[in-house]
Parts: sequence; C-alpha cells; structure tokens
Amino acid sequence: MIPNPSNPLSKTIRIDVLPQLDTTGRMAHGGFAGTEGTVSPIRPADFLRFFENAYDATLITDNKGSCVVANRRVTDILGYDASELTNKSVWQLISGADATLVDAVRESLASERFLRISAWCFRKDGTSFPAAIAVNHFVSEKRRFFCFFIRDETLRTEAENQLRTIQNAVHNAGTGIAVSGMDSKILYANPAFATLCGVASPEDLANRKLADILGDAELCASMMETVRNGLSAMVEIPLHLPDGQIRWGQISTAPNLDAENTLIGMVISLVDIGDRRRAEQAERVVERDRVMMESLGAVCHHLGQPATVLLSSLEMLNRMKHPDPVASLELLQMSLEAAESLRKTLLELNDLRHYQAEPYPGPSAEHPTHIVAVPPAASDVQPTTP
Repeated sequence: MIPNPSNPLSKTIRIDVLPQLDTTGRMAHGGFAGTEGTVSPIRPADFLRFFENAYDATLITDNKGSCVVANRRVTDILGYDASELTNKSVWQLISGADATLVDAVRESLASERFLRISAWCFRKDGTSFPAAIAVNHFVSEKRRFFCFFIRDETLRTEAENQLRTIQNAVHNAGTGIAVSGMDSKILYANPAFATLCGVASPEDLANRKLADILGDAELCASMMETVRNGLSAMVEIPLHLPDGQIRWGQISTAPNLDAENTLIGMVISLVDIGDRRRAEQAERVVERDRVMMESLGAVCHHLGQPATVLLSSLEMLNRMKHPDPVASLELLQMSLEAAESLRKTLLELNDLRHYQAEPYPGPSAEHPTHIVAVPPAASDVQPTTP
C-alpha cells in the first residue's frame, strides 16, 4: 500500500497487484469466482451510499447539463460543495466547452452507452488540471439524466510528458543509444546508433544480436556477463561497416532494470572516437618527428665539437711553412684526441637504446632546447678519490 506522497493528508491508498502467470506463461485468472444468481443482495436505498463513496468525482445533471447531485469526491477534486453546484452547468467546469461539444455529447450518447472526454477542468480556486471524463446517460421517472465521472489525470499527464521528453532526448541524441534484452537482441536503437553502425534506419537493427552488429561474440558475451553482475563496462572497438570501412567507437553497457529492480537487459551507448584516435595518431607523429630532430641535433652536437678540433688542427699544420716540432706535436696530439673522441661518440650512439634528453642552451640561454644525452664510455669515467 502506497500513500499519495504529494499530499500527506490524502485518503487515497494505492495497491499494486502483480499479474499471476500460469505454467504456460499466460496471465492466470483470480482465485475467486463471481457471485452466482441474478438477485442483487444490496438494497436499492444503499446505492446512494455507493454513489457518495465512489472514487471518481461524480456529477449527475439534467438533459441540459445543470448539476442535480454530486458526490463527496467532487469537493475533493474540484473544491465545490454540493450546494454550490446546484443548478450550475457542468460545461462551466470544462475549459473550452461550447455548444458544439454539448451537441456532440448528446448525439453520441443517443447511440452509445458511454462517452469519454479528455479535457481540462477548473477548480473553485481558479486552477485547472487535466481530466478524463466518462459520460453516460440514464432515464429515471421518464426524465433523462447525464452522469459525469471526472478523474484527475495530473500525475498520468506529467508522467507521459516526462516520458515523451526523455524519448525525444534519446531519439535526437548525438550519441548512439540502444536497449537489448537478456539475449542481447536489440529492442530499441536511436538513429545515431544506426548511423554509427552503418545502417540506414534503426528498424534495420531490430531483433539483431549485438554480437552480429559488432562482429565480436566473445566481447559481447563478456559485456553481458558484466551486466549480469550489476556492473557497467566500457571498451574501444573497431566497427566493421557494411561498406567495408572501419570506424572506431567507444561502447558502454549498463544494466537495465524494471520497476521491481529486476535485470531485464542492458542499455548500450556508442560514441564515435575516430577523431580522437586520429588526433592521438597525429600527436604521436609529431612526437616522433620531434625525437628524430632532437636525435639529429644530438649527433651534430656530439660529433661537431671533436670534428671542429680535428679540422682546425689539420688546417694549422697545413699552413705551417716552417714547422715547429713542439707545436706540430701538440697539434698532432690534439688531432688524435679529436679523432678518438669521434670514434667513441659513434660507438656510443650506435649502442644507444633508450632516449634521454638533456638541456642545451642553443642560441638562447633563456629558452634552452633539448638534445639526446649520450652517456660517457666506461673508460672515460674518472674514478673518485675515497
């Protein structure tokens, strides 16, 4: 039993009765048989009590629509006392009611037993609410009367509007959204999901298994198992489109629960991540080019200094017209050391396996660049004095 949460003083209690299924899965009938016989055990005078306690706001009017009698629910829903409605036209309570509606109701009830009107009704305080109005007619002592059963449909209308808003949001979302049952067959898919899967319309995906759409049965089984455990899953996969192209997407799955919190399937969302992957690939290319340029700069730096010394020494030796033995020996020694430095640097660059940058002032000390750090050879490391 659930009391009305919007009105703590409400006397209305709702009881939800779940359907009972037989062995074939069909709805079974109730366990109580109907009352046999044609004689009613209720006295005619007691029907007035039933009228007063009816759930719907009930108005009985004459043939022109003037109120004759009303039950207590009229006061609860419309705010009028029974005395205030005496000789008041019921059409004044319905927004938009005119002579055309009155004639249509009379003509319809002349051939039909019941008539249903969806309209907005006014309360005594001037507020309005959506209502479902059932109308029938009967004859008493050769006079014709109309009976109006008015039900407040505010909650139902709000729920329908909210559901319609959610449906429009899902239908027009840029993210692909789909719903599947426990057998992973697609029950619903929005247009974006169909577009990402490369099909013309969502109807083409109806009753198709998710594994057939994604082309990976093992992955779909793993996601379904995750959903069965009450968890969500997210993975990036390549989508093989019908035209042969490949589109990268990020697919997420989450449990789909009914009103009783029972797992009935999974909600699937699909996002195109092709642009992101292309951007990441472009960043990797830029980084690779940067490393390559730094490597070339490092080679030029590490080889340039000894090469400059070697060339300078040889040039000075070549220009000596009267060689000085001491100076010539010193220049020759510098040339040999520069050549040896070149040899060691080439060996170290050849054995380099890990990229490690070190700052290098370059043209501006305020904005240093980086070059590849070449570790010194073991033979060049000077032992430390204990």
